[in-house]
Amino acid sequence: MSGKKENQFLESLGASEVAIRSDFEEKARPLNRELYAGAVDVAGGNILANILSMTKKYGTVSACGLASSMNLPTTVAPFILRGCTLRGIECVYLPLERRVAAYELLAKHLKSEQLDIIGQRNGFMG
Repeated sequence: MSGKKENQFLESLGASEVAIRSDFEEKARPLNRELYAGAVDVAGGNILANILSMTKKYGTVSACGLASSMNLPTTVAPFILRGCTLRGIECVYLPLERRVAAYELLAKHLKSEQLDIIGQRNGFMG
């Protein structure tokens, strides 16, 4: 998901489709059409609530940011009726060994060029 429809960065990482963030900012319905098996959310608020309402049965959403809001204006419907999981990701105090393991896992699934792009984009590399 991005603020822009055309997003070469996400497409270079393998995204076949980029959703527009503004489509997720309105108040969420308890359940929407099932679209996503999983998601990573950095926004919170209505955006996270909408993603949860669109998560497929037994899907998982990882929440790792509060860019939009700390609030979660939703119901328990996705959790009870679809068995969805909301998993919080805390990385500020995560031990180094676990961080290294996560990076190694990413390295198994992404090409080195993609890892280079991620590092450059976030200012971790030259």
